[in-house]
Amino acid sequence: MADNSGLVTARPDDLTDELAREIRAAVAQAAPPESRSPAARLETKGFEDIRTPLARAEAHVTPTVPDAARFFGPKSAAVRLFRFLWRGQAAFNALLLEAGNGVAGALEQNHAATVRGFEELTADLALWREETRRRDAGQDARL
Repeated sequence: MADNSGLVTARPDDLTDELAREIRAAVAQAAPPESRSPAARLETKGFEDIRTPLARAEAHVTPTVPDAARFFGPKSAAVRLFRFLWRGQAAFNALLLEAGNGVAGALEQNHAATVRGFEELTADLALWREETRRRDAGQDARL
């Protein structure tokens, strides 16, 4: 398409499509690769994907002013003065994080028990196969 100055410019929809492709490519490159199943993802990564956000949230249960912040004194005094306003919210946040950590711990225990049960089942299956092969060999010998 040519404008009044004689320069050839791209149509806006062409630019939109090109920008969309670039964004999709950047997101695909930055996104972690998806595993085939949630169980496989937990097996390889452990429970960091659960524990990390909980640990980050624990740092923000109650509002604080960083030491290097501009006007640290007045800001921290204001935070202390108004702390009574969000006292209930801070308690709720702390209880919610405690519950989240409890759920994560239960998930870890459940996962460990499931892995142990699977390993025991695999061992029992191997014993059963060996016993079956032994019996089949005995039956073949009799025949």
